[in-house]
Amino acid sequence: MRKFKSAFILALISTSLLAQRNSQNYRFTTEFSQYIFGNIPVSIEKLVNKKVTVGLDLGVRIATKQSGTIDNKDYFPFTNKGVYDYTNQNTFNRFYNAYTIGLHFKYYFREQRTFYLEPAFYYRYWYFNEKNIEFGRSDINGGFQGYFFEGLRNERQEDYVFCVNLGRTIKLKQTRKNRYVLDFEMGIGIIDRSYKFFTERGSVKDAPVRAYTESGFGKHPYVNLGLSIGLER
Repeated sequence: MRKFKSAFILALISTSLLAQRNSQNYRFTTEFSQYIFGNIPVSIEKLVNKKVTVGLDLGVRIATKQSGTIDNKDYFPFTNKGVYDYTNQNTFNRFYNAYTIGLHFKYYFREQRTFYLEPAFYYRYWYFNEKNIEFGRSDINGGFQGYFFEGLRNERQEDYVFCVNLGRTIKLKQTRKNRYVLDFEMGIGIIDRSYKFFTERGSVKDAPVRAYTESGFGKHPYVNLGLSIGLER
């Protein structure tokens, strides 16, 4: 984990240095596919040379539920086999806020900048504070299965993501100063995730708790399908 964090910080510093070399050829985009999950993303990309670009990615997500039950719109019930599986559901969990910072490097195979290979790094922080929540589903016998809880809940998750994408840039209409562009990409990677959950005045897996902390970490596979639109100038 520490090595991964150090590599991320060094890469971010390197990107900042590259961005200072000149002040032309910027691209501003937003990734449509992220809006499905409630994220609002913005990317600022800079042309380093005719085949290489470097970009800074920022994102924010605002929770749309403040209390109640985590229902089947917030997670996949057939994957709930334990707390490890619960940590995988934050993408769909409407109780979560999140912010994201990341960077990516595009290497175009030709100077016309159409097809590209893109290694990308992201840090995403998920959180919510003091929300009265119930989570759990009944099986056919009327009991609970997997991981379940109820009470006043605080949650934190940290994701460090590395992935490699293959993509294509499509250049659209051009104005006097700007050109519209589309990026389609897909890729795979890995998430290094840590979590910390705190439950007050409730229960976790039928055990009454007054102040109960759960924490852990693990690695998860990551799949990316992206569609972005923006302006190039």
